[in-house]
Amino acid sequence: NASPKISSQLTISSEDVEAIKGRKVLLVLRDRMHPSLKLRTCEFTRNFKVTAEAVGLEMRFFNADRFNFDRLYSDEERVQALKELAAVIADFRPDAVIFDQLCSNLSDKRLTPQIYAGALTKLKEVFNFKLISIYPDAYWPECLWAINYSAEFVDSVWLLSHLAYSKLEPAAQAKSSVLPFPYVYPRGEIDLDSKDVDTAFLGTTKRYNFLRSLWLLAMEDANIPFELFLTDSQPKPNRLCLSDEEYGALMGRIRTCIQFSARDVTTKILCGRVWESMLVGCVLVEEENIETKELLIPYLHYVPFNSLRELAVAV
Repeated sequence: NASPKISSQLTISSEDVEAIKGRKVLLVLRDRMHPSLKLRTCEFTRNFKVTAEAVGLEMRFFNADRFNFDRLYSDEERVQALKELAAVIADFRPDAVIFDQLCSNLSDKRLTPQIYAGALTKLKEVFNFKLISIYPDAYWPECLWAINYSAEFVDSVWLLSHLAYSKLEPAAQAKSSVLPFPYVYPRGEIDLDSKDVDTAFLGTTKRYNFLRSLWLLAMEDANIPFELFLTDSQPKPNRLCLSDEEYGALMGRIRTCIQFSARDVTTKILCGRVWESMLVGCVLVEEENIETKELLIPYLHYVPFNSLRELAVAV
């Protein structure tokens, strides 16, 4: 377990990797990024699989969609999923189980947090594994509640939000590590040298990040030079629907990548494009964000901005 101040300074040695080779890990992660079976597969699930294999873990994957997206499945299907998970644990005998957004789906009136607590506590007693809950969206109020609740029966909590950590109860903080989730990029398949797009924003402007649209309109009014690449996970007019390979190739062409971190007027998050920009050799220009500042050094790893004028100067 690492405090937020320590977690940003941790290094992983070859000895650390050797020490976990051969251990069994069960990844109970969502398969889809959003609650729709039509949308793209979840990136961090793919990255967890690739990373687990790369470090020599014996890995199994259990689809957590029936736990995370209760409106898509009947009560019977969700209960059956919990029974199937128990059977997989009994057969696989994992050393660790990593559970996605555990107890945070408060709209599910059948599989309540108490049901998860009872079932997983009994499974831990019988099969002696470590239970690690992860919260990619830890800043959500539901997740904050879930972390505080599940701290009573999990062994460790993994989140990527220093602000969320600061709001947790002491018992939950004691079990929490604030660390980035795995990121995997196909470096060998992307041209990192041909930067023919000088400055750009690449991403979405959906309702959960509507503030990006205000920034983009203000940039146009201020005549800040940039190219706009709006994306969507489904084909739509004036939107790019990109495969992973196409997305990576486009990122690789950008010399300076602009990133907006605000989810709403009070919440800022560490977006995946922070890491992706660096992996493809972009200069990252990002809206001031405590989450990024805890892990990276401003003006060394990236250029922060707080206002339209600062953004114009940075570009």
